[in-house]
Amino acid sequence: MARGHLQQVWRKAIHRDPDVDDSGERMSYRSAVFCLGGGSLTLIGWLAASGLSLWAAIATVVLALLIFVGLTRVVAESGVAAAVSPLIAASTLVSATGSEVLGPTGLVGLAYAHVWSADIRTFVMASCIHSLKLSEHMDRNIRPLFWVLLLAIVISLIGSISTILYLAYEYGGINLNGWFFGGGTRAPFNFIADKLQTPAGPSLEGWVNSILGGGFMTMLMAARHRLLWWPLHPIGYPISMVWLMDQLWFSIFLAWLFKLVIIKYGGPAFYARARPFFLGLIAGQFVTAAIWLVIDSFTGMTDNVVFWI
Repeated sequence: MARGHLQQVWRKAIHRDPDVDDSGERMSYRSAVFCLGGGSLTLIGWLAASGLSLWAAIATVVLALLIFVGLTRVVAESGVAAAVSPLIAASTLVSATGSEVLGPTGLVGLAYAHVWSADIRTFVMASCIHSLKLSEHMDRNIRPLFWVLLLAIVISLIGSISTILYLAYEYGGINLNGWFFGGGTRAPFNFIADKLQTPAGPSLEGWVNSILGGGFMTMLMAARHRLLWWPLHPIGYPISMVWLMDQLWFSIFLAWLFKLVIIKYGGPAFYARARPFFLGLIAGQFVTAAIWLVIDSFTGMTDNVVFWI
C-alpha cells in the first residue's frame, strides 16, 4: 500500500519532482533519503571495519532496519506500552547463512552489532513516531519539530550516559542491574563463542519456520484488509511469543474488552468522550511512580517499584 508514496518520495528526493509536495512533512524527502542512506552506509562501514564481509554487513543492516520498522509499526498501530522484537538481526543472519560462512572474524564483529540491534525494548524510532502522529493536528509549520526531537535525543543521551557512568562507578555496576551489567553484556559473546566452538551451516528449520510464518502473516494481513468480519488482528501473531506478553496480555485483553463494550453500546461518540478517562489512568500510574521516587529520595528507600514492564 505504500508503493505509491515511496515512489513519490524517490521522485522528490532524487529527481526533485515539482509535482510532489513535501512542505507539510517534518523534513524534506530529500533530507530523509540522504540521512537514511548516510546512516546505513556508516553502519555498514563500521561493521565491515569490525570484521564482517561486505555482504554480511549489508545483510545485518537491512535485517535491523526491517525489524526497526516492523516493531515501530507494532507500537504505533497497537498502542502496546512496551514491545520487543522476536528476532535479532545478528542471530537471524547466523541462522540463515550458517556460522561457517561468516568465519571467526565475522562472528566476533557481529557480536558488537548486538549493542544497537538486539535488546531494543526502548529505541528512538518508536518514541518519535508518536510525536510525529501528534504533530499532524498542529496548524503551523512543523519543520522545527525535527530539530526539537533531535535536541531531545542528544540531551537524553548525554544525561543517561553520564548517569550510568556515575552510578556504575559509585556503586558498582554489578550491584545495579543483573541484565544490563551482567547477563546482557555477556550474552552476545556467549552466543558467538558457542558458534565458534560448534560451527554449523544454514538452519533448514529456521528457513522453513520463517517461510511458513511469513506466509501465515501475509494471509492474516490480507484477511484484515479484505474481510470486514475478520476478528483477528495480525499484530498479535508476531508479538504473541515474546516474553513481555507474559506481563502485558491481560492488560491488552482488558483494553480490547472495554473498547468492544463501549463502542457496541455507547457508539463512537461515547468512545471519544471516554478516552480521557483511560489516558488519565495511564498518567496516574506515572504520577504515582514519580511521587514514590521523591519519597524514596528523602527516606533512602529503594526498590519501591510501582509498575514494571
